[in-house]
Amino acid sequence: MLLTSGSGTRFVGDSIETFQASELVMVGANLAHVWKSGESHFGQNNTQLAGAMYIVVKETGLEHVLLYEEMRPVRELFIRAQRGIQFSHETTKRVGEMILKAYQQSGPDQLVSFLNILKELAETGDYRYLCSAHYRQKVDHHDMTKLDSVLDYLIMNYKNEVRLEEVADIANMSLTAFCRYFKERAHKTVIQFLNEIRIEHAQKSS
Repeated sequence: MLLTSGSGTRFVGDSIETFQASELVMVGANLAHVWKSGESHFGQNNTQLAGAMYIVVKETGLEHVLLYEEMRPVRELFIRAQRGIQFSHETTKRVGEMILKAYQQSGPDQLVSFLNILKELAETGDYRYLCSAHYRQKVDHHDMTKLDSVLDYLIMNYKNEVRLEEVADIANMSLTAFCRYFKERAHKTVIQFLNEIRIEHAQKSS
């Protein structure tokens, strides 16, 4: 995911951070992830629409290619991506230009560019993990849709007093079941989640 414009809050696994344009993030298969635009995105005179370019990789489409020994660095890249990866500014600039070029291509040329992008990301050491070392979580599409609705509500209302009962209603769950559900997926309570959002935005504003 190459963010080209806008800003807001990024949720990847148990990581909560603000995001800005010109960041490059790789997210592993079935790792919970949501990008939510900030308040400026929703204003009447909005000039800060969020924009992104992204590449979705299906493992079944590459499984035979990844068997080659030459692709070992790419296999290891996919393993690292299970914790979410944010690449450095230098790597983002370099690979971002490659992604832009690939978007303008088609056929074999686009495939070759895609493999070169994977090669660049696999070989660079300029990155950091987004999720904590112990984080292990997989969610399916239905689960992610429900979680997305909850995160959307929390991020848009973090400045206000949030009642857990209201959030549980959004998930169509009882309060007890929802609290357990959220902690299993976010590895933190709703209150901890809200506090992290508030701290992140306070640091951004200071």
